[in-house]
Amino acid sequence: IIFKYLLIRRIFMNKLAKMLLIVGGINWGLHAFEMNIVDQLLGAGSTGAKVVYIAVALSAIICMKECTGGSCCDKEDK
Repeated sequence: IIFKYLLIRRIFMNKLAKMLLIVGGINWGLHAFEMNIVDQLLGAGSTGAKVVYIAVALSAIICMKECTGGSCCDKEDK
């Protein structure tokens, strides 16, 4: 039962990491139009914005760890 819990937790963390990377990517794309959604919603330099940026950075590390063999998709994503 512990293995099942750890597997479910890992799947959840991977999906959360991918969603945060999408948010970060969209935010970076909007920089081309001089917009920053995170700063607009949470305030530039605020603690909330810093938490979001740190979460996106950690998500990138998690996703890099999952990338093997040239594929960044987990088996459940295929």
